[in-house]
Amino acid sequence: MKNTTSNFERFTDKNLEWEILSVVKRKIETTPIVIAETFYIVYELSLRKDFSWYQEHALSDVMQLCYIHGFNTMSDYIVKDKNLAQSLLSLSQNVDSDIIRSLILNMGEIISGAIVRGNRRTKDMPDSIIDLTLALLAIKSKEEVADFCCGTGDFLVNAYMRNPESHMTGFEINSDFVEISKIRKLVVLEPENIKELIDIYSDNLQALVQHLEKQNNQIKIENKDILSDVVPLEDTNKAKKFDKVFCNPPMAIYSEPDTLKRNNLPFADRIRTMDWNFVAGVVQRLKDNGKGIILLPSGCAFSKLHFHRNAREYFVDHGFIESVICLPKRMFHFTNISLLLIVLSHGNENIRFVDASEVYERGRRINRFSEKNLETILNALNQDTGISKLAGKNEIVKKDFSIFPKDYVIPKEELGLLSEYGPLMPMEELTLSVSRGAPIMASSLDALSSEEDTGFDYITLADIQDGIVGKTLRHLTNIPKGYDKYLVGDKSIILSKVGKPAKFAIVHVPEGSQIMATGNLFVLELNRDKIDPYYLLAFFDSPEGNRILNHYYDGLTIPSIRIQSLKKIKIPVPSMEKQKIVAQKYRQYQKDLVTAKELVQKLIQSRTDVFDEGMKEG
Repeated sequence: MKNTTSNFERFTDKNLEWEILSVVKRKIETTPIVIAETFYIVYELSLRKDFSWYQEHALSDVMQLCYIHGFNTMSDYIVKDKNLAQSLLSLSQNVDSDIIRSLILNMGEIISGAIVRGNRRTKDMPDSIIDLTLALLAIKSKEEVADFCCGTGDFLVNAYMRNPESHMTGFEINSDFVEISKIRKLVVLEPENIKELIDIYSDNLQALVQHLEKQNNQIKIENKDILSDVVPLEDTNKAKKFDKVFCNPPMAIYSEPDTLKRNNLPFADRIRTMDWNFVAGVVQRLKDNGKGIILLPSGCAFSKLHFHRNAREYFVDHGFIESVICLPKRMFHFTNISLLLIVLSHGNENIRFVDASEVYERGRRINRFSEKNLETILNALNQDTGISKLAGKNEIVKKDFSIFPKDYVIPKEELGLLSEYGPLMPMEELTLSVSRGAPIMASSLDALSSEEDTGFDYITLADIQDGIVGKTLRHLTNIPKGYDKYLVGDKSIILSKVGKPAKFAIVHVPEGSQIMATGNLFVLELNRDKIDPYYLLAFFDSPEGNRILNHYYDGLTIPSIRIQSLKKIKIPVPSMEKQKIVAQKYRQYQKDLVTAKELVQKLIQSRTDVFDEGMKEG
């Protein structure tokens, strides 16, 4: 071989990506397929740049290779555009094949911005999630591993690189993703002596491809909908089973009820989301001692909707759920919400719940797991800790088959400290009632609004500022028929239903007046023989109480607290004498705060008036 490259070290991993894309962008739109195929072409050219025949034969050699594998998009462009062909040929002479190989194996983030699957933007699989998943699956040599909804192959590539003796199969319904996965598969499977093989088979490219396919068959990619193999749950699934399965399905995929019922799934009525169908797909393809992992939106774990609740009951009763991990927010590029990582296997009598929502290292664009974070989570899966608990089926049944970790795991360390202040009592034992605000549309409120003080007011979330209800509530012409049950009692506590941090305040109802709470509020009518309203506010406002209260706020896009969770929050309840001392101090600070805010408003107004008043002075 003869080295014809004069500037071998010109490109580094930092600028090579930009150089390649800049060459292509001048000619064509950089779709995911164009990006992936271009990187592959540059890689294959870089493997041939040291041969004496590079200028004459390398490009045609690589184009033929692309056509053999079915990578036709860029090949067709290059055949039509000689300038583009020459640019890639010249660029590849200055490329280190190891660098472009690394870019291909990690190209998920490079191409992610242009990919959309269903109604979610499909991004690369973050290293932190792959690290956790592979640690949980503990893949062994020679095991059969599947990736359902494999996307562009992030999990497959990483799983193979860490377990090269295992056999991987990826299933993906999107044909573009399949091609990108195949490109990454070809690159990761190429042997260390690939340049020697290229030289040996320089006159017979087809023979080279056959040789590589025969030697490297550990990864297979199928263009297939994995749900097509799901059978009625009482039947035996005859499709191939695997030792380990990973599934990151598209979120919020909907289908017609008839499509769901084709598999006779007992939870397929009255709603069209496919989340639990993917769970069934994983379970049915596991070997008896197999283990699977699936990522789902957290709402699946606690939703009262018929479909979700019945699905959870089925999978819990049949012992398919081994553990559920609540992941932190912002772990993925495609969403800011917290997802659930559910571990599936056979014969589970109990379920381990782990609330890892606060176990992470903050990143600039996404959060990540450090080695210490991973160790904390893995340890929590083996024993009860401050973030984990093992729950039996009886406890899960009592919680209406919720599998949401926050329903089982409470911040024990925090509660342990608070128990020193008095017995811990759940909110439901300290209240006469916990109710929601009125479910009334803004347009209906506008129609009922009055400029005059009628003695009928309504209170909204916006009326709570710094733990105090504003003095000027909006008036209603009357309380609508049937809405009496949403009236707030004097000295009741109102609490925000949505948003973090939680907002709360005490409501004083003037004699002869009525105040109605609106939909984004909970109303807590306290048993004042047990707890003082201002003491409870003081607890909520404390760092400890605030952390415990906000622990229960969760959701897909906007955090919210469920009424069942609110009732279970434990409050330290000292003697009434001690409560009164705390309440009196808190109430005095609230009065001082109101006075200070009024003074600030006067000062702001006075500052605003300085110019006019100064100019009018003689």
